[in-house]
Amino acid sequence: MGLVNDFRLSLGKELSKKQLQVSAWQQDRSRSRNLLEINTEPLTTILYVKMSTSKRKFWGLTENQLKQLRMNEVRWFVVLLAGAVDQGFVFTEHEVEVRIQNRRFRLSGDGDYKINEGTDCTAEESFCGLTALLARIL
Repeated sequence: MGLVNDFRLSLGKELSKKQLQVSAWQQDRSRSRNLLEINTEPLTTILYVKMSTSKRKFWGLTENQLKQLRMNEVRWFVVLLAGAVDQGFVFTEHEVEVRIQNRRFRLSGDGDYKINEGTDCTAEESFCGLTALLARIL
């Protein structure tokens, strides 16, 4: 969880320049450290942040977390950190839903949608630097 916490701190510094704040998502019933809330208007923006520190990058998105996001009136994004707080991949809620529907993100027996960097992520979804990430989500 260290990388996600480091991401939150770094993101908070960048957001403060825009008079925005990041915090744990208040509507999250599970109190996951992976769901971060940015106080955007008119809708709150939620980042579902996952990390991978392995050489061959992979992540799992929990079905229950995605259901929770769908049930709330928020804008949400999936942020997949690739070993550092300022690089990885970002997907809009629409991009996630399309990939789930076409089975590019497959639900495994443990309740996670499995995502592999080599087969499921492209250069279009990548970001390098928090400024680039914020340009995509704000």
